[in-house]
Amino acid sequence: MNNKLIVNLLKNKKLLLLSILIYNKSLAQDLPVYKLKSPYNINNYFQIHLNSGPALPLNGTSTYISKLDIRPITLNFDYVLNKNAIGIQFSNQYFVQKISRDDYQYSTTNFSTVMARTLRIKPLMLTVTHLFTKHDKKNRPYTKLGIGLMHINYLAFWGYSPDPKKAWKPTVNAMVGIKKEIGKSEKWFLDFNIAYQFADFDYDFITNVSVVNAGIGIGYRWQNSDKKGNLPFNN
Repeated sequence: MNNKLIVNLLKNKKLLLLSILIYNKSLAQDLPVYKLKSPYNINNYFQIHLNSGPALPLNGTSTYISKLDIRPITLNFDYVLNKNAIGIQFSNQYFVQKISRDDYQYSTTNFSTVMARTLRIKPLMLTVTHLFTKHDKKNRPYTKLGIGLMHINYLAFWGYSPDPKKAWKPTVNAMVGIKKEIGKSEKWFLDFNIAYQFADFDYDFITNVSVVNAGIGIGYRWQNSDKKGNLPFNN
């Protein structure tokens, strides 16, 4: 009798556990599914990226020097707020070209000489960026406008005689690009862009500084801390 009672109790216990499991499973299916929201979609953040790529003189610059600068450097630092960002951009570009011997006229004097032409430009600008996607996307296209000052160092050698000219000039910059996330941390990214730079500078062979360059670089973004009170979930 006792054995039958024990067996019945065990059977009832198994049925009870099975009923609880089935009920919990059906309850879980009815609950909304939540996933963690990217912190970069919640809070503002900082980002920095370093780019390099060929730069080509255009228009009034190409009449003086037409060779590419293959090693320009551009550094960008941004504070991102929602789909816009404000920041600072600095770049350094250096162009060099040798000109074969040719005939020139200065005042009433004709002479023949070789030339070496150089041009170094260093724009420093405040920038505004517009982002077209959410910050958790793998590919994030953007546009950027900049305004600031450019330090121009013009130096032409007539044979061994230098002809230098330095100036600070207002400058503007327009850029389009895309950031491509790398890794799983959401912090590192590659940056691809093309930019146009202009400054009004008129001296001898050059009538303005006009340059287009394509850049590729690597960047990093970070936050100070998560804001309290935000629920980091999507449903």
